[in-house]
Amino acid sequence: MDVSVDSDVLEKLHTKEATSLHRISDDLSACGVGKIVDLPQIIVVGEQSAGKSSVLEAISHIRFPVDSGVCTRFATELIFHHASETRIEASVRFADKTKPSQTFQRQKFHEDDLPDIIKEAKEHMGFSQDGKDFSKDVLRLEIEGPKIYPLSLVDLPGLYHTSSHNQSSGGRDTVDELVAGYMRQKNSIILVVVSANMNLVSHSALEKAKTIDPQRRRTIGVITKPDLALPSNAKEYIMVAKNQESAHKLQLGWHVLRNRGEDETSLEARDKLEASFFEKGAWATVPGEDLGIANFRKKLSGILFQHIRNSLPGVIEDIETKLRDRQDELTRLGTGRSDAKARRSYLLTIASDFQRLARDGCNGRYNDSFFGGLEDEDLKFRALLRNFNRVFDYILRTKGSTENIVFSEEDKSDENKLPGYLANFLGRYPYEFPDPKRITTEELSAELESKAAANQGREFPGSPNADLAMQLFKKQAAP
Repeated sequence: MDVSVDSDVLEKLHTKEATSLHRISDDLSACGVGKIVDLPQIIVVGEQSAGKSSVLEAISHIRFPVDSGVCTRFATELIFHHASETRIEASVRFADKTKPSQTFQRQKFHEDDLPDIIKEAKEHMGFSQDGKDFSKDVLRLEIEGPKIYPLSLVDLPGLYHTSSHNQSSGGRDTVDELVAGYMRQKNSIILVVVSANMNLVSHSALEKAKTIDPQRRRTIGVITKPDLALPSNAKEYIMVAKNQESAHKLQLGWHVLRNRGEDETSLEARDKLEASFFEKGAWATVPGEDLGIANFRKKLSGILFQHIRNSLPGVIEDIETKLRDRQDELTRLGTGRSDAKARRSYLLTIASDFQRLARDGCNGRYNDSFFGGLEDEDLKFRALLRNFNRVFDYILRTKGSTENIVFSEEDKSDENKLPGYLANFLGRYPYEFPDPKRITTEELSAELESKAAANQGREFPGSPNADLAMQLFKKQAAP
């Protein structure tokens, strides 16, 4: 596979410390630990034609679709991974989760190929040729290689407020929801792009960022098209660029970039013209570290590193947890058993331990940790057996007959009341037998007289049938 990107430019988005962290993370990941899963992603947010795609293009030297029309109709994720082998994969991830992702493999990727990939993705998404719709489907382009380090860039559709023949109110809602969804992701570094050729109050992205990131910890402002700013706007934007405008003050500050003109085909030429532009004029009063793409890459590299460093406590905790788990597993495995003698000895030890525990359980000696503490009872065999005997006795006395003979209806004896500890035991091991029917001695006498009369044989008067007692006993002994 052939990947042709400006690796020198992409490398500038990583500090030496960040590069070292990624290398260590890769080494640890090979052992199944220490993977930095919360990698930051750079997203661009702003009005249509504010220059969002141009900003990503300047950052990465990868050609994002840029023209005077509406280009970005869906989210495009450009994701770089460090790997030993080169791999390129483009996929469409549909908003409808019931539809599987549509993957289209590519054998090469050059920095000018992204517009063609986006065009192919539109076909998979079912866009009409006149492009009237916006979509929540996502194009994801993943590039891996040995000279590439983790980086995620996300190009988003521009915000708009007025409907037209090719931009419906429904499309506006789709864009708002899509943009807000990416902004809410905690690993998103939000680039709020505002163009200096528009009034500052016209940029609704500023208020959207303030709502979603009220502490302004993940938001960095980017002013584009300074060369097209009207004199009436330039002064206000310069104040914003210096981070001196209280309403739009950001923790990460602001930066000013000059967009590539349509007649400027070379990105290197674009960078040189930008540097020349900021050397003179009103914009030269802005601190140098807040001007130009070279300084912006440096600023972003620091922000990216800080984000990665903030995730380290979770990585360290993961490593410590996995290390404890492995140590526990080694302890449970015991010493090595490399030959038959060692394995035989190990099995004999297991058998001996089993015999000892079984003997202790039968004898009611529960000092081994196997049996648990004072409150545990599930493995204490002798105690279980004795409790089963007590419960069995209780069941026989209370449910071991068909009828419960009492002297009167008011007779309520407590002699069969179950102790509390046995009530809990019986709750875990229930005996599903019905309660006997209560019958008074008077009722029983009448019943016996009736049955004796109904079952008379050749006995003398006053003597019952010899078989009657046996039948009555069997009936009474049934549960």
